[in-house]
Amino acid sequence: MKKCRLPLYADFLITPFCNLECSFCSAAATKNKLSKIKVLTLDEIDNIFNQLDELEVLKISLEGGEPFCRDDIIEIMHLADKHDFNYYINTNGTLIDEKKQKKLVKQM
Repeated sequence: MKKCRLPLYADFLITPFCNLECSFCSAAATKNKLSKIKVLTLDEIDNIFNQLDELEVLKISLEGGEPFCRDDIIEIMHLADKHDFNYYINTNGTLIDEKKQKKLVKQM
């Protein structure tokens, strides 16, 4: 029996912030609630992606809070592409306006 190498998949919380206040979720709807929490920089995210790459992770989930609260979400997607990850974004979709939609289409 062939053993499976692990991990194959990683959840990656890229922001604790969200634009909604769902009763079932612990994400903060305002930055004031979590003002002391440091959000990762693109360099830090790239470093983590390097580590996940070394572990031979194949798939990642970009999560939050709401990932589209980050102004640099497209750049994060570029980094995931650079590392050849299969990824998806766990989003509520409410922040995807026409401008972001066009950027997403270009990204694909």
